[in-house]
Amino acid sequence: MSRTLRSDSRLVVKRKGRTGTRSLTFPHHPVPKCLACLILALFLFRRTYTVETRKVLFKEEVVDAYLFDILAVTESRIRATRRGVSQQQYFPPADQHCSLSLGEVKLMRWDKRHLVCYDRDYARIFQRAGSLQGVNLLVCDQDCVRSPRHVFTVAKSRSIENAVNRTVTLLPLNTGRHFRNVPAALRDGLTYEKKLPVAIWRGSTTGLCWDVPINEKMAADRTECARRNLVTTWAKKGFDNIDIGLTNIVQLSKKMESKYSSFVKKEIPIHDILQHRYIISVEGNDVATNLKWALASNSVVFMPPPTRESIILESKLSPWIHYVPLLHNFSDLQVKIKYCDDNPLVCQNISSTATKFMLPFSTRSNIFSLGARILEAFLIEMKGLGVF
Repeated sequence: MSRTLRSDSRLVVKRKGRTGTRSLTFPHHPVPKCLACLILALFLFRRTYTVETRKVLFKEEVVDAYLFDILAVTESRIRATRRGVSQQQYFPPADQHCSLSLGEVKLMRWDKRHLVCYDRDYARIFQRAGSLQGVNLLVCDQDCVRSPRHVFTVAKSRSIENAVNRTVTLLPLNTGRHFRNVPAALRDGLTYEKKLPVAIWRGSTTGLCWDVPINEKMAADRTECARRNLVTTWAKKGFDNIDIGLTNIVQLSKKMESKYSSFVKKEIPIHDILQHRYIISVEGNDVATNLKWALASNSVVFMPPPTRESIILESKLSPWIHYVPLLHNFSDLQVKIKYCDDNPLVCQNISSTATKFMLPFSTRSNIFSLGARILEAFLIEMKGLGVF
């Protein structure tokens, strides 16, 4: 970095970055000089913070965690993926509502029935990646719930499972929905001890088991029934320290909608949810939508151990370190609330650790840059396997 005083008494500050030398010019006289120093300090702090968080994101071993596992590589999977990227009739091209073509890059979907494809997120990743000429990517359905395990695909989320079955590579997709509120949560101005000692959840009827009779206990031990179990167990109990309710009913038949209409409560803005000390997070169709900003806040997350992971790698979250664990039937909810009430320092420390976990994902610029690194590494692996 160099500083030069011009003949017109203006201070020129030059700093060499990855994209070349940047210059900032400030008036150079006694009073504004202090303002110039403040602006310069803020600029350098922001740049240093961004660089440091990207260093965390860009470590090779970190990028590798998002890729398919080497144990999943077999000759049959390589052949199937090669056929998929070379024969349109094998993997139908994306629906016209979901098509995306940037240069010679083509996205193909495994299941063209699904229309959500996150065009903008793919575009931002591609803009930051290196040369992608002539590359065909195989894309899962939007949540990769029906992902075929005999081919290598990219997707928003994947099941947390043994590496031998991990054929999905994660990319940061649907970021508007999942990361929109993270910056605000990181600026959470209400300290942990000043929040209401209440466990709160609002959400919709995504996930499975909603067709199981409300009083039926057969779904209690099934992990995919967690959201249904939370609502049917606690929404109508009337406890002062538990506030559970549905905001809308989706993906259900008319008959089932009427059964759950009494569980619907008023939607609460995120700012008001952050007034509560305990935020419950529950998976629905895939990863929980509120998990990212809940982890970033000064509240503590209550949730069952995750079964799916996205770009933040939920598999790296540890119970009693990043969140307070719950059973999938939520029978222990009151016990865990009492524990945090009786041990505030322990649960406040859990909240602080979770917030630190989310710092590298504080800006979507960082997230898309990470996505570009993952995509570049994925293409290198695919070329090494002879897919491209």
